[in-house]
Parts: sequence; C-alpha cells; structure tokens
Amino acid sequence: VVLMAAALALAALAAATPRSAPRMSAQPRRVLITGLGEVPTSFGEDAVPAFPADKRAYVASLGQEELMRAIDEQVVALEAAGCAVDNVFLDADLSEEALAANTRLIERQLASADYAAVMLGAGVRCAPAYFRLLEALVNVVHERAPRARIAFNTYPLDTAEAVLRALDAPWSDGGEQ
Repeated sequence: VVLMAAALALAALAAATPRSAPRMSAQPRRVLITGLGEVPTSFGEDAVPAFPADKRAYVASLGQEELMRAIDEQVVALEAAGCAVDNVFLDADLSEEALAANTRLIERQLASADYAAVMLGAGVRCAPAYFRLLEALVNVVHERAPRARIAFNTYPLDTAEAVLRALDAPWSDGGEQ
C-alpha cells in the first residue's frame, strides 16, 4: 500500500509539474524573388493591358526608383513574416545572350540554397516580349527546385502577399524542406 501511494504521489507530482516544450530552431523559410531589375523602355503599351485593371495606372507610371522602393518594402514585409529573402534581378535585354545569362544566373542561385518559394515577377510574365524568359525561368525552377512553391505577383506591391499565399496554400507543405 505504501509503495502504491508513493507511486501515485510521484505520478501526481509529475503531472502537476510544468514542462517546457522542447526548443526547436525556427528556421526562416527561404524565398527567392526574381524579376526584371529595371523598367524596360519597351515595357509600356504591350505589357500594361496584361496587368489587372486596377493596377494599370500604377504600372504605366512606374519608374526605376519607385520599382526599387516597392521591392525593398516587399522584402521587409517578407522578413517580418519570418522569411529569409534572396532577390535576384534579371537583365531586361531581350537578346539570346541575355536569355542564356539570366537562365544561368537563376540556376546558380537555386543551387546556392534550399528555397521554399520562388516568385517570378509580373514584369517577366505580363509583357509578351518576355515570354521566352518566363518559359526558361519556369523550367529552371521546375528542374532545379522541384519542391519550391512558385509564386506570381500581380504588380510589385503585392509580392509579399503572393509569396505568403504560395507558402501557405492548402496544398503546400508550408515551405518545409
């Protein structure tokens, strides 16, 4: 009886003693943002209609300084949401040499880290002149980072929203690699 009472007392003490949860290192989800590093002079009229109607005026008036400021704001928002962000700017030149160089640049970047998401900027997707670059990027991401979620923004100011949407999609593993 004494042994049973002692065992019950120990069990009750163990149940009443608060336990701290095991400490897990909270690794940030690494994301890659990629898009044109400059606003091309040819970007205007052929690309603007491809953007959502409520974004067209903004895109049509977008200058280089405003583009860089918008991207910086989105990086800050992603970092605040717990993401580690790499940003790679692509050459806006439409030559074969630039296409090959952009593809190699993204291949090297994807080899440097395990990305939970890759965001392909609207500038590459919306201007018909950049269709071949978009095609190359999708194929490189598919080949080199098959577990990465692919995100698409609608314009520079919703980049963070697009990345987080891709990471948190119901079909996603949340960027756990």
